[in-house]
Amino acid sequence: MLQVEDWEWWPESECDKNLAWFTPLYKHAVSVLGAENVGIYTLGSMWQRITCGSTAFSETPMWWASWNKVPSYANYVPFGGWAAPSMKQFTGNDHACDINLDFDYRADGKCKGR
Repeated sequence: MLQVEDWEWWPESECDKNLAWFTPLYKHAVSVLGAENVGIYTLGSMWQRITCGSTAFSETPMWWASWNKVPSYANYVPFGGWAAPSMKQFTGNDHACDINLDFDYRADGKCKGR
């Protein structure tokens, strides 16, 4: 999973540099791992700022971050060419027994490979 979030990138005014850096990384991951084993973790506002809304990766499964504590895709607004996410992280930084947890949702309810 390639994580695309704000604090690791050039500012929006230079998203061409972000794409120039990210595209070879993405292609390398696909060549080493296979397209079926590569995905992108992001959210709409960050994807827009970092890539200027690029749709170049829309065939890649997208793990959508929306920490609204709702395990569904109901509030999803399409971005980056993705009609729908493959998965959603609906909470983050939760705690149980001194363990940090994030909770995720898949429409089919299954983990990959099961």
